[in-house]
Amino acid sequence: MCNSNIVELLYALDVGNSADNGKVAADTLRVLFRALPFHELVEGFSYVDANRLVPYMKLTAETSCYWRHLVAFLHGEGAGAAELAEQKLLPELSDFCRYLRHYVLEVERPQQEKEQEQGQSVTMAEGSAAEDMGWTFVARQLIEMTSLFDLADEVGRANLAQLCKDFMSSGKVPVSFVEPLMSVFSTVRTDTETRVRDVAEVIAELRDPMRSPGEENGGERNESMTRATGQTANGSPDIVTSTERIKAVEEESRKKQVPAVLALMSSSRTSL
Repeated sequence: MCNSNIVELLYALDVGNSADNGKVAADTLRVLFRALPFHELVEGFSYVDANRLVPYMKLTAETSCYWRHLVAFLHGEGAGAAELAEQKLLPELSDFCRYLRHYVLEVERPQQEKEQEQGQSVTMAEGSAAEDMGWTFVARQLIEMTSLFDLADEVGRANLAQLCKDFMSSGKVPVSFVEPLMSVFSTVRTDTETRVRDVAEVIAELRDPMRSPGEENGGERNESMTRATGQTANGSPDIVTSTERIKAVEEESRKKQVPAVLALMSSSRTSL
C-alpha cells in the first residue's frame, strides 16, 4: 500500500496515463482486495453518495478505477456477503445511465487547440492534453462498469441500450469507445436482427447526422456568430470560430466511427 491509501497508490501508478489502460493497477487492486473482508472494502470506499454514485467533483482517474475494480471484484465473488457488499456501491442502472450520459456528453472537455491559439504556454497546452486523457480514462472506466449491472431491470436495460446508441452516434465520443460500447450493446440487445437494425440506424446517423433547426440555415448561423465574436463580414477568412471548429472535430470523429462500428457489427454477426 502507498500510505495505506488506495487512491494515493493509483496516483503513484499514474493510472490515468498508463499505456496498458490500467491493467497493472487492476492486478494490484485484486491482490489488495483479497486481503480484506468484504465489509471493510465497502467501508473503505468513502466516495459514493446517498445514490451510490461518486460525485463528479470527486470523480478522477484514481477514484473511477478504484470504484470499477472494487465493484467488479465483489461481483466476481458471487452471491452472499459479496453480493450484499456490491449492492452498497452500485447505483440503480437508470441513475447510472443518466450519470454516465452527463459525464460523457455534457461535461466540457479540455480544449488544447483553443488554448494554443489564445497564446497560452506549451506547458499549459500539455496539461490540457493530460486532462483530456484523464477524461477519456474515466469515461472508459464508467462504460466498462455497465457490464456489472443486473439487466433484469427492464427500464434500466432500455436506458442502457439507448445510451449505447447515443454514444456511438455522437461525434463527442472517441472512436476508442466503440468497441466497449458494442460489447455492452450486445449483452443488452441479444437478438441479432434487432441489434443489426439498431446499429444500422447508428451508422445512418453517423453518415448523415440530423441538424438542429438553428443549423439548417448556415447563413443565419454564421451571421449570429459574427455578431457574437465582433467580426465583420470582411474579416479574415482564416478566422474560424471555436463553435465551428468543435463541430468540424465532431464531424471528423463521426466519420472515423463508421468503419469501427461496421467492423464490430460484422465480427458480431460472424461469431454467432
